[in-house]
Amino acid sequence: MQNILLNSTQLFLRDVLSSYKVDPALADPPVIIEKPIYGTKIERFLNFAAPGMMISIIFFLAIGLTALIFVVEKKEGLLERSWIAGVTTVEVMLAHIIVKFFIQFIQIILMVVFADVIFQVCFISKGNFVLFFIKIIVSR
Repeated sequence: MQNILLNSTQLFLRDVLSSYKVDPALADPPVIIEKPIYGTKIERFLNFAAPGMMISIIFFLAIGLTALIFVVEKKEGLLERSWIAGVTTVEVMLAHIIVKFFIQFIQIILMVVFADVIFQVCFISKGNFVLFFIKIIVSR
């Protein structure tokens, strides 16, 4: 509908400009949209909305998991027992970081697989999937 309206307006303006002996090229749009290199001209809304939703889900799952781990440690006294056993603060934090990294890694893999297989979100139309996955891991 929008395309038809724009084309008919352009034809009308060309006729009007021609009748007044003005160059009809003035009616052409200033920007011509060509065939895109990546993707298509008409994208699905899911391709725009899904990445933001996925980032939000992964972010809030990480926050919830971190809070849950700290609450369980405090409730069961694991942190105090670890300190009494001679574990340093750096070792405790390093253990948390390593465990959460692997959990996030698994969550990202599952999220990308579900988005690609079930929801058919187009992440990359041309390119290397391994580089795409490395970019996700690095940007996390």
